[in-house]
Parts: sequence; C-alpha cells; structure tokens
Amino acid sequence: MLESAYAQLGSAATVKPDPDQTVVRAHPPDEFSLQLARLPILQVGSGESAGSTADLTLTTELGAGGMGVVYSATQHSLARDVAVKCVRAPEVSQSALHALLREARLMGSLEHPGVIPVHALALDPQGQPLLVMKRIEGTSWQGLLEAEQHPLWASIAAPNASLLERNLAILMQVANTLSFAHSRGIVHRDIKPANILIGSFGEVYLADWGIAAKLTEVAHGTTERVGTPSFMAPEMVVGGAVDERTDVYLLGATLHFVLTRSARHTGDSLRDVVMAAARSSQAMYDDSVPELLGQLANQATAWDPRERPASAREFRDRLADYLKHRSSIALAERARLRLSGALEAPVLQRRKLLLEARLGFEEALREWPLNLAAKRGLSETLGMEVEFEVEQRSLASAQAVLTELQDPPAELIAKVAALAATLAAEAEEREAAKLQVRELDPSVARRNRTLFVAVVAGLATLVVFLMRSSRRNEVPHAEPHTILLPLLLALALAPVALILRKDLWRSAVNRRMLLIVGVVLASATVLRGLAYLAKTDINQMLMFELLSMGTAAAVLAITLHRAFLWVALCSTVCALLAQQLPDWLEVFYVMPLVCLALVNGLLRNAAQASAEVSRPRS
Repeated sequence: MLESAYAQLGSAATVKPDPDQTVVRAHPPDEFSLQLARLPILQVGSGESAGSTADLTLTTELGAGGMGVVYSATQHSLARDVAVKCVRAPEVSQSALHALLREARLMGSLEHPGVIPVHALALDPQGQPLLVMKRIEGTSWQGLLEAEQHPLWASIAAPNASLLERNLAILMQVANTLSFAHSRGIVHRDIKPANILIGSFGEVYLADWGIAAKLTEVAHGTTERVGTPSFMAPEMVVGGAVDERTDVYLLGATLHFVLTRSARHTGDSLRDVVMAAARSSQAMYDDSVPELLGQLANQATAWDPRERPASAREFRDRLADYLKHRSSIALAERARLRLSGALEAPVLQRRKLLLEARLGFEEALREWPLNLAAKRGLSETLGMEVEFEVEQRSLASAQAVLTELQDPPAELIAKVAALAATLAAEAEEREAAKLQVRELDPSVARRNRTLFVAVVAGLATLVVFLMRSSRRNEVPHAEPHTILLPLLLALALAPVALILRKDLWRSAVNRRMLLIVGVVLASATVLRGLAYLAKTDINQMLMFELLSMGTAAAVLAITLHRAFLWVALCSTVCALLAQQLPDWLEVFYVMPLVCLALVNGLLRNAAQASAEVSRPRS
C-alpha cells in the first residue's frame, strides 16, 4: 500500500495517458539550477555496499514515476527511517531537476501537520539532488477507499463514526492543509485520494506537490496542461486563471469520488475525459448520497469559479456543518423516505406517512433551524397535506395546513379556494333542498294547522246549520243574508289566522291550505251572489259549493299530498248524494269538512311515524 502511495510522489514531470494519473509538462531549467552548487553533499549507499561514512542507506524502492523514484532509507546520524526522492534517469535529469527542486522548496516552505516534513535537500556523491522526507507508515486514502475493512479506519474520527463520516474527517484535514498553503500563496493543483497519505495513527498528509505553483505565477492564466484529467477543473483544461478556487474544485471532485467511488470526469478515451472536464456538467446523485453533500460537491465543481465556495476553509466549514448536524440531517432523510412512500400509499396509510414525515422534518428543524433540506421537505409535506385534504374535501384541515406554509404556491391557494366554493355551493343546494323538504313537510306547525282546520270545520258547520231555516222556508232560493255568511266566516277566521300567522306561514303546506280556505270562501261568496241574482235553489247552491270544495281538495292533492284526494272524492260524492237526498244536505256538507280534519290528522301521524323510523335505536 505505501509503495503505491509513494509512487505518486515519483510521478512528477512526466506525461501519462491514464486520465487518473497526473499530467505534467516538462519545464526548462531556470534559476533553481544555479543553486545546485550551494546544496550540501550527503554520503549515500545502498544495501551491503554502503560504506561506514554513508549517512543514508537506501533499502527498498517505495515507488517510481517517469522521472522520479522514492526509496526507503535509514538515516544513521539520527537512527531513523526516512523517504528519499531522487531523479530517475540521467537523460531527463534537467527536467527532473527542475521539478524536484521546485517541489522541495514548496514543501519546505509549508510547515504544517498536513504536509510531509522535508528533512533535507542535498546532493549525492554523483551530484544528483536528493529530497529527504519523513517516512510515512500507513497507506494512501485511495487504498483505504478500496478496502473498507482496512484496520486503519479505526484510527480515523470517533469510534462510533460511520465510514462516510471518517472519509469526511479526512477531507476536512486536507482542506485545512490547503487553507494553510493558500495563505502562503501556493496552490496544489493535483488533489485526489491517491495523493493523500494516511498515517498509522490517523495522520492525514497531502502529498505530491510536484505541480504545485505560486499564485503569482498562475493568477493571470497559463497555457500549461497539468493535473489529473479525471479530477481537473475546467480552467486547468482551457488554460484559464488558476487560484484557490481551482483547489476548491479539486476538493469537490474528491468529495464526488468519496460519495460515488468514481472519478468526477469519465469517458472511453483520454480525449473524452478531458472534454468532460472542460464541460464540468452537474452530477446527478441518487438517494444513497446525502443531499447536502451532493449539493456541496456540485457547487464546488461548478464550471464558473465564482459559483464555488470562496475558499478551502469555507468548503471545510460546510463539511463540519454536515457532521455537526448529522442527527438533524438523518431525521430529515428518514422523513424524506416517509414522504416518498406517501405518494403511492393508500388513503389511510398516506395520512399516517404524511404526519410522520411532517413530524420528522419539524424535529430536524428543531435540532438545526438552518437545515435547508428539512425546510424544503417540510414545505413539500405541507403542500402534499393540503392537496390530500382537498382530495378528502376537508376544507377546514386544508385551510389550517395552508396557513402554515410561509409562501404557499398560487396553484395550492386556488385549489383550496375552489374547494371552498364547491362546498359552499353544495351547502346552498343542501339548504335549498332542506327548505324545499320543510316547505312540503306536513309536520311543520301541524298542531296549529289542526287547530285552524278544526275552527274552519266548526264554523262552517255552524254556518250550514244556520242556513237550515232559510233552506226550509217558503222561499227556497238564495237570500241576501246567505251571501254574507262566507264573509262573516272569513271575518271570524281572520283573528285565528292572525294569532297563528307565524306558524301557519312557515311551510308551503300551511300557506296553501290557508290560500285554499280563502279561495273556497271567496268562491262561496261569488256562487251565492250569482245564485241570489239567478234565484237559484239553495240546495243547488250548496251542491255547487261542495263541488268547489272538492276542486280545492284536488288542487291540494296535486300540489301538496295525495291524501287530499280523499277530501276531493268525499266532496264529490256528498254533492251527488245531496242532490238525491236534499234533507240530509247539511250532513253531506259537513262530511267533507270532517274528512279534511281526518286527512290532516293522518298527515300528522305520518310525520310522527317517519320521525320514529328515522330515530336511532339504542
């Protein structure tokens, strides 16, 4: 594992077609070459051939690149193991020399726990430069990511931390190291898991500073194409200005690798990978990736540097926020699962899942009020609750939930308003139907109506028997006072109708009966007037009155209740009998009145029976 990690350190100043490998352009020698003469000379040997005067004894090769090689060595003066990096081949020594001196000076200027300490920069007896560094006991982060059961995981982060939390802890330390480097005006330009070493006690080192550069050298743009294509930022491909946000991009690409175990840019060929890096399209993450981390990865790898986090420190703080509030985030994620399940659930189950999702998002926000995912989830849940209550036609519940939305969509407001209008219209229809039923309900004010009918029947009977003497005198035709009798009857009924007016006008049944009574009295008055003028026989006149009463009862049967057909039939039969048996005319005249009272009683009893049937049984 360590050999593969140090192999990256030996890859500086070489060109490789693999998109996962660092691409470096060779540079001509500059003023650094002039300082070779000032470097001290170290006595170096290897294996058994090392002399007694050699301070460094090279033992095993840890890794090698196109122009550099890293060895494990023993430093006898301090009795310790070190790592020694040197040029690989004499024919590329000028390019390798430049890269090695540059890397050594940059690393030497960064004294930070996250940078591998440089012990010395010297020449071997043959005049070739040597970079002596701390020997790291451990493995690369790439190796850890490929071996989730590696024992080194136990030394990273808290004992109960998840694998993702341990990876984020590593990335945060890398961001800390970069933040320090940026404060010294240096950008790394090749951040990836393979260039991050994990020590045996959980130490995190950002290695391979071979293509690092000073901001003053790259701030105005460069035509160099250096870096690892599968991780590179767009400006590294097109030759734009490079600054701290370029390293932020690489942090985002590394986070993408941690979340998906795949490189940020992929393709079937190196050209495809480079083109993908130039486009830097937003990644689509599935539900296994925490939403906030997916957002951070996409924001950090935005094509426009201005849309990325402004610094490595801000990137680190965003990771710290995630770890600090992971309990709230976990609550929101579980609530999101319930919300997703509610979409396809049956009605009863949907209400339960929506309630659980809502409570979950609210609990997440209580723990962390700035949890954007929980805020958005709560808003979606409330919106779904409103739609659910609208579907269930529960206006009060829909309006109550709608008031909890800070900025409810216009469409949702329209749905609730439409439901309110629909229910109001239905309520009006029901009220109209109730009113219609009430209008035709014979049980409304039935006692006062019965009283009024009894008074009508009694007075009419009295009037008929008062006419008996007139009917039997020597002048059998209608007399003037007979015309006045219906009017007197109406005047006698007027106080009764006035007293009972509130009840008698409460329904169509009562109003129509009053109207019919008035029509019958009016028609009786007219008939008697005509009978008087025509000198009609009183018996004939009363028979016509019976027929008019039957006609009025038939009207009631058609407009109110068919039970009044009995009154109409009784009146017609009595009129015919009165013609045949004139001596019993008074009796025949009273019988329809009695029938009317009986029918009214039957209507009352029918109403009571209906009430008994509809009454709930205990």
